[in-house]
Amino acid sequence: VLNELTELIPIVGGVTAGAYSRARHKFRHTAFIELSKDCIIKPFYQEDIKRHLGFRLLAIDGSLVRVPDTETTREAFGTTKIIDALSKKTVFVQTRCSVLYDVENNLCLDGLIAPRKTHERELAKIHLENTKNGDLLLLDRGYPGYEFLSAVVDTGADFLARCSGVFSKTFDFSKSSDITVKLKKPYRYREDNSLPLMQEFRALKIKLSTGEDEILVTSLLSKKLYPKDIFKELYYKRWGVETFYKIMKSRLALENFTGTSAEAVRQDFFATILITNLETIFTADVNQELENKNTDLQQQVNKNISFNVIKNKAFELFDSNEDIDTILAEMEELFRQTPTVVRPDRIHPKRHHECNRGRDPKIYHHRAKHKINF
Repeated sequence: VLNELTELIPIVGGVTAGAYSRARHKFRHTAFIELSKDCIIKPFYQEDIKRHLGFRLLAIDGSLVRVPDTETTREAFGTTKIIDALSKKTVFVQTRCSVLYDVENNLCLDGLIAPRKTHERELAKIHLENTKNGDLLLLDRGYPGYEFLSAVVDTGADFLARCSGVFSKTFDFSKSSDITVKLKKPYRYREDNSLPLMQEFRALKIKLSTGEDEILVTSLLSKKLYPKDIFKELYYKRWGVETFYKIMKSRLALENFTGTSAEAVRQDFFATILITNLETIFTADVNQELENKNTDLQQQVNKNISFNVIKNKAFELFDSNEDIDTILAEMEELFRQTPTVVRPDRIHPKRHHECNRGRDPKIYHHRAKHKINF
């Protein structure tokens, strides 16, 4: 970071480590949240946006992130203990992140970072403050539950979720693979008067290309408006949030934190979200041009280029005497260079390693600590 500041800010003598540390200590991660929501998200949704079947498609998903092991991070996020195949005990610090992501418009609407022991549904319920009528939530199998799905419906939004065996064990698909189910309020919620006594959902059994059956549950009850054959492709759109995490962790090296305190971890997390949202906004017009080009395969802006351009132009965008439109035009010209090809039908089979990356310190070092940012 000091090298980047010294290169970008021509101060005599450069930026000292002490000056950088003192300045950062006064800074709060909430600034990145406000910038993203007030300067990007709110203006963006005042314009026409991409929708699917009339819905704004939103995905909620969580991920574990390994953070520096210090006194402040241990206090803020807690520790995780594992025992590897050689019975070697390892203790490290992990945090649970969660995001609310617009998969059609490639924007992160909300991000949360909490101790690892926090359940993903607890964080998802906080995300629901940003949902409304006209939204369709795409959820992985860890989220379906009587209380949470009821909370989704209460916001006016709809949902499409993959089910685990525990949640779907009472579904009877013997007569049809598209059924309406009525679930009674579980006994453990008997004293919670805010929950309805019964909820009506639609359950579907979808055959995957692998031959496996996938069970989906949705609040879209009308078989006429929403026939069964649309749901396989519709649920697949949830993959956009997985791609978002890949960008955060791999391309932007989220786990390669620029500080060791809990506040530094929060700063890096929300700054990374801000950068991804900026990249989406800045490349939107060029991506539209590439989409309209008459080519055999659809093209899009190369993110290796776009993130590097944004990094190099960041200070000019926020503090420069040069006309902002001129700077943006220069950036767009760079975005047009060497676009990448979109291959929507490409499938990458999962590779199973003998060692989990969280358990192998060598893998962690080369993947995160040793990796250089964009």
